[in-house]
This record gives sequence, C-alpha cells and structure tokens, in this order.
Amino acid sequence: EIVAYIGQEQLAKVKETMVVQLIKNTEPAQIASSQVIRLSPTMELMPQQLWQNPNIAQWGRPILIKIPPGLKLLTGETIGIRGL
Repeated sequence: EIVAYIGQEQLAKVKETMVVQLIKNTEPAQIASSQVIRLSPTMELMPQQLWQNPNIAQWGRPILIKIPPGLKLLTGETIGIRGL
C-alpha cells in the first residue's frame, strides 16, 4: 500500500474507492490507475521529506492507496499521485 497525505483543504474531495493515477518517475517510469482504500480519521505529522519548507512542520490526513499489479516500487520511494 502507498501512504499519501492530504491537507485540510482536500478533505471534502477525497473519498474511499475514488480512482487516482500513480506516476513513477524513476526507472522504469510507469503510470498506473489505482484507488483510495482507506482514509485515516485523524491528522498526523507528515514525514519531513514531504514538507514544502524543511523548517516548517506540516500536518496531513494519511490515506492508503492500493498498489496495482505490475507497478514496481521500492520501499520509501516517492511517487506522484494525480486525482487527489
């Protein structure tokens, strides 16, 4: 599963089972369709590598996205998500 974080302003837009596109830019580059499988009920401190400014902590609501068959990802790899 992929863990993504959404901000307060996106809460109304994201629903379980909604379709998203996953964009992997590292070799081999891939684009795949998937879906949101779970939304966390609480906001959490996001991992520091996802903060827009490394000196200002950011909070987000974690969501889980299913990894589709055939999409080859490494643990900890950052990918793009379109449709959130």
